[in-house]
Amino acid sequence: MIASLQIRKHKLAGFFGIVLISAVFVSSYYTILYKTYTGNKSLLEALFNLSQIALGVGTVFLSILLRRNTYYHKRLMLASLVFLTLAAVQRASGNLGFGPNGPLVDALYLMPLIALVLFELAYYGRLKFASLLLFLFAFTYSKLRIYRLLDNDFGQEIVNFLIDLFVIK
Repeated sequence: MIASLQIRKHKLAGFFGIVLISAVFVSSYYTILYKTYTGNKSLLEALFNLSQIALGVGTVFLSILLRRNTYYHKRLMLASLVFLTLAAVQRASGNLGFGPNGPLVDALYLMPLIALVLFELAYYGRLKFASLLLFLFAFTYSKLRIYRLLDNDFGQEIVNFLIDLFVIK
């Protein structure tokens, strides 16, 4: 839109995106925390989902802050898509009988960032640091399960605080 000088449409789409991502954040946090509160979701599952959504929403807002730099803006928006779709990719893979984890999930989840790295390698003739960093971060997040570091009393306190904040008891 910007390249074709449709700046007003781009701003309108951005405003709609901010409203949408805010609704996604509140509704998904509420759902996850309510399921955890009622015992239908474990602490580890809640930590995974909450961290994933926080990463997605965080990269959206970081991309908005860096909107004047189109290179970073576009890549951060793509990364937010990746973070916000991990649970859907896992669910779809499980529904198709492949299980919620494994190489298929990794490939589907990381596909947009893999495509970006390959595109930049072909287009620029070299790896670009920002895209490679986003890919490595997403890969590390999905493989190392960093959120497991909070699978303890401290993580439980964080989740309890969020439950008190989001869930009407």
